[in-house]
Amino acid sequence: MLPLGEEEVVSGYVAVGREVVVSSCDEGVVSVRPTRNGMAERYPPVLGDVPDGFRVVYSMGMEVNATIGAMVAGDGKYYARWTGTMTAEVEGELYEGVGIFEQFVMQ
Repeated sequence: MLPLGEEEVVSGYVAVGREVVVSSCDEGVVSVRPTRNGMAERYPPVLGDVPDGFRVVYSMGMEVNATIGAMVAGDGKYYARWTGTMTAEVEGELYEGVGIFEQFVMQ
């Protein structure tokens, strides 16, 4: 999230099996950017920007491609929450999973 003060705020966690390997809100731990058709979208988003996925990069060396599924909350303009699927590569090994993704438009 990039609030009006222009200071980016992020949070995220990574679990492998039942073990949480990263859980943090610290700056630089995770970067999340919206995508459309596999390409980077504008960030921060403005009204009308609806991604079809997200690119998530963790400082631990993990990169995640998320694909948005059904919208489960929000108005779709200022806020949206989606379910979706993810693929991640960690140290050369591919993982697949599901997640919940959110986007806020602050303008």
